[in-house]
Amino acid sequence: EFIQQLCAEQLITRRDRNGFPVREWQKMRERNEALDCYVYARAAASAAGLDRFEERHWRELERQLGLASPPALEKPTESINEATQRGGLAVSGNRNTGRRVIKSRWLS
Repeated sequence: EFIQQLCAEQLITRRDRNGFPVREWQKMRERNEALDCYVYARAAASAAGLDRFEERHWRELERQLGLASPPALEKPTESINEATQRGGLAVSGNRNTGRRVIKSRWLS
């Protein structure tokens, strides 16, 4: 029943009166509470910023909840130089959060 409710809607493409394609969700089954709960939970998680969490955020949250594994079991993190040499992307921890100003040179 849970899986049926989770798959209760289907995205279909139909044509409007001008012939343009319009995509809409069509209800395939009468009950879809599980799907609604999933969508609400996903929206709340996104609003809380969980989709922007990095691994360090998850580790800190686990540490605060007392779920963190002992430091001996954690694998050492590689340095930025090693990641760059292998072709990986090096991500800095701090971002410039100041406002970005773009000046126009149209009248200069």
